[in-house]
Amino acid sequence: MKNHDGEALAADICSTLSEVGVTNTEKIAAVAADGQFHHNGVPQKLAQLLESSSGCPIPAIWDQAHLMHLAESDARKHCNSRWVRGTIETVSEVNNMFSIGKGWEDLKRCGEDMGEPVLRPKLWSETRFSAYAAEVFSVFRRNEKQLRAALRRKRMEETRPSHLKELERLLISLNDKSQRYLMSQEVLYLMYLIKST
Repeated sequence: MKNHDGEALAADICSTLSEVGVTNTEKIAAVAADGQFHHNGVPQKLAQLLESSSGCPIPAIWDQAHLMHLAESDARKHCNSRWVRGTIETVSEVNNMFSIGKGWEDLKRCGEDMGEPVLRPKLWSETRFSAYAAEVFSVFRRNEKQLRAALRRKRMEETRPSHLKELERLLISLNDKSQRYLMSQEVLYLMYLIKST
């Protein structure tokens, strides 16, 4: 699509709808969209492009998942939520280290040695909604013992001072009682509930 104005967006949606047999407004219950669509009048322009025997407009509502995502992003940027950002950063750093390649192999081996298989760590995503964030945290919690063991092994094998310092920092962070509380099931569940409302 060349233009991102209301007419072009409505025409693109209309074209997609016609491909699946939706050619009139009676077949549409409502349009849920974000601010760009509402500000550009896309729902009204879409209704004009589609046939309508009743002349009724298409109900247009704000996309609730998008609104929740915006609220979550704003909350995480707030100065009082540094602990949320810190927790996300720690989880992300550890998961990045063990989600692919040799890191993933090392983590699986730790799980095998401990008799507790691991799940592949999931990487944080700013573009996915709260259910995915909860899954990232749940997998992290499920793998936590094995991740600590893999970090300790990695620290023992590491010879580069800068990497050794980074591994020490992550281990301290994971062993810190306040950090462990922040990653506890109860707090993660509360974060999930907050994100899901």
